[in-house]
Amino acid sequence: MSVVIPIFFALGLLPFILRRKWPMALPVAFILSIATVAPIAWALYVSFTEYGVFQTAPVLVGLKNYEAVIRDSGFKLSLRLTALWSTLKTTLEISISFFIALRLRRATRRSKAALLLLGVGWFIPSFITVSGWRAFVQGYGG
Repeated sequence: MSVVIPIFFALGLLPFILRRKWPMALPVAFILSIATVAPIAWALYVSFTEYGVFQTAPVLVGLKNYEAVIRDSGFKLSLRLTALWSTLKTTLEISISFFIALRLRRATRRSKAALLLLGVGWFIPSFITVSGWRAFVQGYGG
């Protein structure tokens, strides 16, 4: 922080920044960036290691894990299923959403109830979907 303020002074940006209300969002932006960047960085680090449940420390193996994934017989199937799923899901979602948006243009009592029911889908977490696909692809439930 102490390095950033002189840079803003040198650029003449500090008065501009202090007159705006957006700096109030900086703590939230900081926490969100930590909450998203840290897990991604950890996952990237672990992807270059051999790390199991019963190991005390990760052992660096380089690109060996990625090589194993690419050589796996189910890799091509997974790529095809992912491409198929993404294409169908996106096409269906956009088509259905467009149709529903056209039907719900008028704010009637019925359309408000329908919008409430549409919101229920947001309450279903993504990990339930992921677990279902894992069970479907692997064939033994996870």
